[in-house]
Amino acid sequence: MAAAPWARAEAARLESLRLHVVERAAGALLARGGAARAVPDLEEFVATHPAREEGWRLLALALYRSGRQADALSALRRARRTLDVRLGVEPGARLSRLEQDILRQAPHLDPAPEGGGQVWARAAEAYTRALPVADRSRLRTAAALMRDVAVTGGEGLSTAREHRLAAVAEARRYGDAELTARVIGVYDVPALWTRSDDPVRAARLVAAAEDVLRELPPEREAERARLLATVAVESRGAAAGARSLRAAREAEALARRLGDPGLLAFALNGAFVQSFARAPGGAGGGPGRARAGGDAGRDALGAELVAVAGAAGLVPHEVLGLLVRTQARCGLGDFAGAEECAAAADALAARHELPLVRVFTTWFRALRASLSGGGWEPYEEAVALLPGCGMPGFATGLPALARLTVALRSGQQPAGKGDFGPYEPWVRPLLDAYGGAGRAEVARAVAAAPEPPGDHLTEVLRGLTALARQLVGEAGSGGPTGLVGAGSGVVALEIPAAGGPRGGRAH
Repeated sequence: MAAAPWARAEAARLESLRLHVVERAAGALLARGGAARAVPDLEEFVATHPAREEGWRLLALALYRSGRQADALSALRRARRTLDVRLGVEPGARLSRLEQDILRQAPHLDPAPEGGGQVWARAAEAYTRALPVADRSRLRTAAALMRDVAVTGGEGLSTAREHRLAAVAEARRYGDAELTARVIGVYDVPALWTRSDDPVRAARLVAAAEDVLRELPPEREAERARLLATVAVESRGAAAGARSLRAAREAEALARRLGDPGLLAFALNGAFVQSFARAPGGAGGGPGRARAGGDAGRDALGAELVAVAGAAGLVPHEVLGLLVRTQARCGLGDFAGAEECAAAADALAARHELPLVRVFTTWFRALRASLSGGGWEPYEEAVALLPGCGMPGFATGLPALARLTVALRSGQQPAGKGDFGPYEPWVRPLLDAYGGAGRAEVARAVAAAPEPPGDHLTEVLRGLTALARQLVGEAGSGGPTGLVGAGSGVVALEIPAAGGPRGGRAH
């Protein structure tokens, strides 16, 4: 596995992350007065990695803070020559600015007073010195660090996703199924949205987890439960069929038997995302359920998540449970109850620095306000939060879809343009119908659209094709009527029993 091109690429990314961590640790050492101790390691670092400008910047700063101003300027001149010879580029702005600051002995170059933030630097330094690079516990710690980084926001989530697979590939090199199971299973980051942010990497993680499940001794039940939960969570929204549903059920059953609240919270996350999945071979492709389904079932699941995670101090999963309930109460028409859950989620997120929670609660409030007659304006703040959130599976195509649903509920002609992303096949028949296409042409567009994936927006996408049929007067278009899709917590569609779209109202 490690010889595969993707494994080599992920290993390179992991090495890049390691170098970044080394630089961060050196910076922290400088901040707490360890400039003289940092100089030898930084000299070695720039000799080994001469193209990394941050290494040169840190070396020059360490020399300056050690009372060696001339040596600091000499290091910057070496950096300039090295970058010119190796890369044919001038130093970046930070290096150039540091040179000017050293020449004028800028006060801000002096180290700041030591504070509580230096605890991390001391711990990282001690850990680095205590364990060799190839130590297995270091690999497990790196995987756990990726879990913690993922909940810090957009950049952290993207970074964790980028390097997670490399850690799994590295673990596989040891030929130790239990080690690999721990590296895979430790990443129990809550997953609320059912469209994956990176389907290719998700599929590889699922394949790796299934490989390890075949190798792992049956008695390793906790590791097996985490692997099964990983399969369920990472295959969300994919056409994985019975395999993913079965993994969700088995993970939940094992977690309950073992009585581990952290494991149960992870397994319940898998059960939640799989509750949207289509039942394999089900009549008419209707949604299947990993456990008691529908919005009422998901509300109960969210309530259990809140209780289990709250009692065990598992804040991210407690927040997940509150967001699950927010969506489920929307689907049940209880918008006041949904607001209570959203407010509780916001409060926890503020206390524990979980910035991505605000993205989902803002989209919920935009939906509620829009349904109450607010039109498109409530969505403007929600859309503004998407760039940089690190969740392309959530963000891609959603603004255009939201604008379309608002126009339809308002009885307006929807715009024919917009980036609908993955939702384009189900939007196109409706736009064609509004554009004057005939019944046969719209019917062909509807037939060309695949069965919607089993995710948060399945009902909305089916509703769009039903509306397209209605607009061209196709008899027996079938499908649900009334307000559909509100259980997504982000958009909803009004499907009339006959005639054109009409507005919905939230209370």
